[in-house]
Amino acid sequence: MLAFAFDPVLNFLANIMSALAFLLCLTAASLAYLSSPQQRLLAVRSAGRRSRRLAVLLAIAGTGVWMGAADVASGLVAALLVMMLTSVALPYLALLVPERR
Repeated sequence: MLAFAFDPVLNFLANIMSALAFLLCLTAASLAYLSSPQQRLLAVRSAGRRSRRLAVLLAIAGTGVWMGAADVASGLVAALLVMMLTSVALPYLALLVPERR
């Protein structure tokens, strides 16, 4: 009976972990795009090597957090899905930014 009392708390913590993992994966994919020489979103690209290393670390952390919030397969698929959709959406978002001369 006592285990059922903690179900709302555990669900809340799982939701918080999923939100944290989503933000980590979103930031990782954004940093990877912004450190690319082909990015068109910002006028100046971010520091390449350091940003790419941070993007890899954030991607690993986000995948790990998502695996902790769900099982291993679901966490891996969710992390890859968020990073893939972010990587696809950012170049299209750059089309909305006016061209700089």
